[in-house]
Amino acid sequence: MDPWFPPLVRQILNAALRVAPHDGDFRFYSPREAADLVARSGFEVSWLHRIGAWGFMIQGIKLP
Repeated sequence: MDPWFPPLVRQILNAALRVAPHDGDFRFYSPREAADLVARSGFEVSWLHRIGAWGFMIQGIKLP
């Protein structure tokens, strides 16, 4: 599950994260961007659902 933010809020947060010192992948994705990452990682997206007002969840099935 990932947090969901409106596009402008997500862009501001991601810009701030680019200049803040941190380790790892700290970026907020839109549901479509997250689904693309899942697909590019060799999974088929079986469902994507919004969870409440501030989250979304993706389920992927590993492709053979």
